[in-house]
Amino acid sequence: MRKAGRGVTSLHMSLRLPRAAHLRLRVRSYDLELDNVISILSDVCEFAQSKRGVFRVGGFGQAQWPVDVRTDLCVVLEQLPEVLAAVKSGKPTVLDFYEQGIQRRITFTPAAANYEMTCTAFSRYWEPSPATERIGRVALGRMLSGVLDEFMGFMRCVAPALEQHPWIRIWLQPP
Repeated sequence: MRKAGRGVTSLHMSLRLPRAAHLRLRVRSYDLELDNVISILSDVCEFAQSKRGVFRVGGFGQAQWPVDVRTDLCVVLEQLPEVLAAVKSGKPTVLDFYEQGIQRRITFTPAAANYEMTCTAFSRYWEPSPATERIGRVALGRMLSGVLDEFMGFMRCVAPALEQHPWIRIWLQPP
């Protein structure tokens, strides 16, 4: 098992996607029985990957986690509105990076104006060092919102009709 390197001790997450008027995602029909919001997120993420989008995550001793736009961003996006809602209301929450090759979970526990974050690895190839970090609640909300805003801006640019899809609207308004 490889331990994480020293010196990188703060969670960071960012997304950069291209915006150009000529980029258009060919939107397919979604089947009510076979598809759901993850189908839409996956299609947009796959398109973003093909246009050289960059998703970066690091922390817990590893500067750059082995994540990509096509799969790992989709996994994060599926959970992001609920995680953001929890952070905004100061509740505990979890963000799973369950895709094969990354297999990590970050547990967020409120601690006054901060969140204590604990990273658990489910792979024998890496372990966090340190396993626990702190981040300000406002900074955490800003970082997560930045990823969601960047994704939504990209989707609005490449497939404007998808923003109004009922599944997207429901996904953006967690219970």
